[in-house]
Amino acid sequence: MREGRSFITSLNSGDKTPGNVEYYTIAGSGCNILGIDGDGLIRKASVELEGATNVKVNGECEGWLNKGFHSSLLDPSKYPQTLEYVKQFLKE
Repeated sequence: MREGRSFITSLNSGDKTPGNVEYYTIAGSGCNILGIDGDGLIRKASVELEGATNVKVNGECEGWLNKGFHSSLLDPSKYPQTLEYVKQFLKE
């Protein structure tokens, strides 16, 4: 499943947000590794989806190999914004 392979190309072709569905993304931002913004594991730019409501939660690199922010995004005691976004999306 690498970029440029037929499987990924097929997934990425056509409408990015098909159907009568609201799409939302939540990306971690603030952990810059080699000049790439993200959550230490996933690039912020790769989370954003054309046609969706895209939001970001600001944080910083943490943990072993700077991958802790990625997991911590789901911890409301560390990043309550994530939970607030989910609540907001469910109301819409």
